[in-house]
Amino acid sequence: MWIRDHLDGGPEAKDRLVQWAMTVYAKPLQTYAKATGLASSSNLESDELVNGFLASVLARQDYLKDWIGSGLRLRQWFRNGLHFHAKTMRRTNSRVQALDEREAESIAVPNDADRLLDHAWATAIVEQVCDEVRLELARLGKSAHWDIFWQHHVEGVPYAQVVAHQGGSLTEAQAASRAFEVASRLRERLSLLLIRDGAPSDEVSSELRSLMECIRP
Repeated sequence: MWIRDHLDGGPEAKDRLVQWAMTVYAKPLQTYAKATGLASSSNLESDELVNGFLASVLARQDYLKDWIGSGLRLRQWFRNGLHFHAKTMRRTNSRVQALDEREAESIAVPNDADRLLDHAWATAIVEQVCDEVRLELARLGKSAHWDIFWQHHVEGVPYAQVVAHQGGSLTEAQAASRAFEVASRLRERLSLLLIRDGAPSDEVSSELRSLMECIRP
């Protein structure tokens, strides 16, 4: 397991893990904190609340180790922790003694919390992965591959028109092959994020299909 391996590694491995978690989870948690009112109720901006929370818990050696045996997705684990952190901040800001962590289980989570979080997480990681793949292809001199993929799979342009847009230098089969390469890169990266988030192996394929659908407007 990638997260466990990094937890058991040296300082550099742990630093990579913290940076990865901040990159993948900060934005969706900020969106969630804003949508649920967690940030405003804590008298903080959403980025202040989430960044402070993540910095605090990721500095602890036990936080992610406890998640491994929880049965929760990592985004759900962070969400529950964020609710506890927000309530602690409200009490701190009100000059009331902070909660004992044993009270965290009693903290109210909205009924539609999973839906709100899942939508924010899916949107954020799809945007992130699309940006990564697009820039990676540009570095490889394959920007046209991304353009072909986007025109056909996102904008719905037939391959015949895509080829014409490319100056007629490709066949439709070649255009389809380049679009497939891009889609494969996207699926590979999204699958990796799902697995690291704790998705069971028998659910990765269906969740991956849903994420790929998020790419379309």
